[in-house]
Amino acid sequence: LARNPTIDFDVNKWTKDDTVLMNSTIGKFIPLIQFYDLSAEDFFNRVLPYEELIIRELKQKILKAHILPGSAKTVPKSFRSSSDDQIG
Repeated sequence: LARNPTIDFDVNKWTKDDTVLMNSTIGKFIPLIQFYDLSAEDFFNRVLPYEELIIRELKQKILKAHILPGSAKTVPKSFRSSSDDQIG
């Protein structure tokens, strides 16, 4: 929000233009966040309000991991950075 001071801190007051602006500012970093390491409560309270910034497929996989604890918690290859493939 520091880079876009015109955007309200309350995500519920964001316009479509605000969402587009925030997505262009931070969208490339979202796949790097370790969503699976968050508790379900933190995900619900701190991430879900910004769900419009999260790619639908990624959001569904994160929700599945939190709702169905036995499901795999792997980030789809399309959401990983190229440096992830070089680790190991």
